[in-house]
Amino acid sequence: MRFEGIPNRNLQENRPRSPNFRQIQSQQFQQFLLPVNRFGIFHGGLIRDALVAAACANDLVITSGGVSVGEEDHVRPAVQKIGSLDFWKLAIKPGRPVAMGEVAGVPYIGLPGNPVSAMVTFWLIGRPLILRLMGAADLSSPRFQVVSAFNHHHTPGRREFLRARVSADPAGTMRAEAYPSTSSGMLSSLTWSDGLVEVHEDIGDVKVGDVLPYLPYSVL
Repeated sequence: MRFEGIPNRNLQENRPRSPNFRQIQSQQFQQFLLPVNRFGIFHGGLIRDALVAAACANDLVITSGGVSVGEEDHVRPAVQKIGSLDFWKLAIKPGRPVAMGEVAGVPYIGLPGNPVSAMVTFWLIGRPLILRLMGAADLSSPRFQVVSAFNHHHTPGRREFLRARVSADPAGTMRAEAYPSTSSGMLSSLTWSDGLVEVHEDIGDVKVGDVLPYLPYSVL
């Protein structure tokens, strides 16, 4: 599991080496002009010590991977030994195994290990938390209504964020085309798309012509 993406009080910044951290640092931390301290990749019993060290030197601790329920997911129990979790699962796709809480009194975010899940959950959860820590009052991201140009099977009960790109048809209507795969391991889907179509948890299948909320990456 990766231990990464940690905004720091001082001006030191180490070179990132993991894909998830590189994505988030280049697209988000630089946007906020936040200095970052990267602690590296840790396994097993070293995770708790790394969390403590990060919490002692930083204003926010972010990890990637290790917060699910597998035998090798050691971050969640380590966090619970030295802090607490407000939640560690959300009914969203991608990104169900995401955690938020505190370690040694410092705010903590545990992102999923899959790269698309890590990026999407950072946009939806990490970004608002950072804005709040920076003193912002308005944490909302504007949604725009678009017309679906695709069919998609969706089971009610979980909110889904589909990678999509939007273009205007001859009549000027903004229509969204979804990426053909919902795999959370396909980084190419982020470069192909320009935003997220939001499918609420209380609706069923999406059909061509449905009107849905859309979050462009430019506002995230």
